[in-house]
Amino acid sequence: MNRRIDNLAILWWVYYVSTWHLSLISGFTTLSSVQPRSITTRKTTTSSIKQLLYASNNNNEISSCDVAIFGGGFGGLYTALAISNEFQKKFKSKEQKLDIVLVDPSDRFVFLPLLYDLTVGTASEQEVCPYYKDVLRGTNIRHVKAKLDCFSSQTTTTIANLTTSMSSQQQLSFQSAVIAVGSTPESIIGGVPGAMNYTQPFYTREHAIQTQELLEKLSKQSRPPKIAVVGGGYGGVELAACVKRRISKGSVALLTRTPPLEGTRAEPLVNQALSKLGVTIELCGVKSITKKDDESLQIQRTNNENDNNDDEIC
Repeated sequence: MNRRIDNLAILWWVYYVSTWHLSLISGFTTLSSVQPRSITTRKTTTSSIKQLLYASNNNNEISSCDVAIFGGGFGGLYTALAISNEFQKKFKSKEQKLDIVLVDPSDRFVFLPLLYDLTVGTASEQEVCPYYKDVLRGTNIRHVKAKLDCFSSQTTTTIANLTTSMSSQQQLSFQSAVIAVGSTPESIIGGVPGAMNYTQPFYTREHAIQTQELLEKLSKQSRPPKIAVVGGGYGGVELAACVKRRISKGSVALLTRTPPLEGTRAEPLVNQALSKLGVTIELCGVKSITKKDDESLQIQRTNNENDNNDDEIC
């Protein structure tokens, strides 16, 4: 069965910690397998070192590196920092330098667990979404604002073909690489018919600002809104609670395939806390979202006990 939902806002919490693996392109197994570059091969003036560390994607200096890391989420960023720190421990000589490039199409890192704080105004943009240039300051890691398109091989070198923020093409050669591109809201939400058109994703700084504006709009409606938050991880639970506090007159439902925070120490407390706030928990999957002629939205869900049967959402 389906139920018509009037004034429904659907917030889709996409919390995907990037899956990453070391390896990968050229047999990268230990730091000792990477031949670091001597710092004497580069100019050592203050300006040139700054240019090396914080090179923009318009600088020809980024055309090659020792280690390339594709994806600037948790997996990519923390791996870059770990490789840099480990190298400094093993090779303390200032004559040796490991050149690391972090490739990501955004200029900001997003700390996903606190994204809801940005939406409700309890944390600043710099706290939740710091610039890579600030996070990487003082390291030997350079950020390149670009998107990975594909790889190509030459005789002894692997090359990554990139598209920069200005839609220009660029190539980056490297000795070894880490692939940590993870997933995107589009790849997850895109699998649910209607979701791309009728839901508000919640994964980036821009999404947090859009959600803030949406909640402001809904709070001013004379008719109590019905809001569904899809996703029962840390972010989904926190977002559902914050939305209910922000719009107490509205109806808030948390849609999740498994019990919220299942398997964590917080699991036993979640139902009690959300119930006290007035948030309804629905154990289900979202099959499709459609808009009716009267502009109302309809969610078709699957019941976890029998995925072949559709049920109505409260």
